[in-house]
Amino acid sequence: MREQTKKYAYFPVQDRQVLVSEALHLRNNGKIEIDGKNPVFFDFKNPAIRSGVYPVSSSSKKITRGAYYRYFSKENKKQILSPKEMTNAHLFFQMMFLQLKKFRIEDKKNKRKVRVDIKSAEMEYYIKVDNKRGILIDVLLDIKQTYPYSYKYLWNNKLAIEVKVTHAVDPKKKCILRDHNISTYEATVPKAVRAKIPEAHDLLDSEELRQKKIDELTKIYANHEKWTLFGNFIVNSKVENENKENYILLSQVETELANYKKEKEQLFEEIKKYKEYKLQLTKDINELKKHTDTLEKEFKVNQGFLKDSQRNKQLVKKLSTELAQKEQKIESLKKKNNSLKNSISKFEGESFLEWVKRKFFDK
Repeated sequence: MREQTKKYAYFPVQDRQVLVSEALHLRNNGKIEIDGKNPVFFDFKNPAIRSGVYPVSSSSKKITRGAYYRYFSKENKKQILSPKEMTNAHLFFQMMFLQLKKFRIEDKKNKRKVRVDIKSAEMEYYIKVDNKRGILIDVLLDIKQTYPYSYKYLWNNKLAIEVKVTHAVDPKKKCILRDHNISTYEATVPKAVRAKIPEAHDLLDSEELRQKKIDELTKIYANHEKWTLFGNFIVNSKVENENKENYILLSQVETELANYKKEKEQLFEEIKKYKEYKLQLTKDINELKKHTDTLEKEFKVNQGFLKDSQRNKQLVKKLSTELAQKEQKIESLKKKNNSLKNSISKFEGESFLEWVKRKFFDK
């Protein structure tokens, strides 16, 4: 076993897993005593397979990267198959799951985002291969709930998280996970996140600094509506008999809901188009109304002109009649005038004797 890969140990007194740096602080501050006959820490939680361990460091003053848990007896030492390099990013990513309540991952095969609600998380979960060998799962989650709901039963209520910083999970380890029917998600630590977690020993020495970094990670991935834990499923589990009925039932319901959702989206799309059409009709109606109002105004103006024209026609007719009457009167007067002129001309040509005769004898 590469002992330096064992960074966590189970602390029965507080029923939790303890990072080696915290165990060293407890030891150095006299809060615990290291006793091989009565171990304080154990390699794993399971009483059937666990063995006593104790924290060691290459420095008495500082808790350096070389710190790890050592077995009291070589006989109890377990060989870890396919161990990983433990960077700060790897460690803090594991520790994040101890306080993370829910997060989201992606099932790329089925094109689904899955929200995972965590009931509990166990770090460095040991799976026994034989009497002396086994593998460590970075984080094994006990699933409280998932959405869609069927994934909880598809995964048989548990999900393994393998953290990928520089190296992917070894094929041999995948086979063991598959043999144990454990659905496994390999989560890649993004470069942007890794940049926030330097390989500084101070981060391991200071509980405050360490917790601050873990809180930063938790804040990112707890925002499951916005962030997805990037990665891939490297092992897909088969539904066990005790979960099969629930899985089938929920899968059918989710399929129906997905169809209803699709139909609903289509209906909303149609409604959207109808609303757009209605809006366009409303615009057209408003334009027509404006045009109609303009025509009505023009009609009223033209109607006024028509009335004025009719009045003018009547006036012209009246004036034409009066003019004709006046022309007739003038013509009559002209005739009378001509007659008078003739009479005057005749009278002007008479002699005195003719005048006397006309005046006195022609009556």
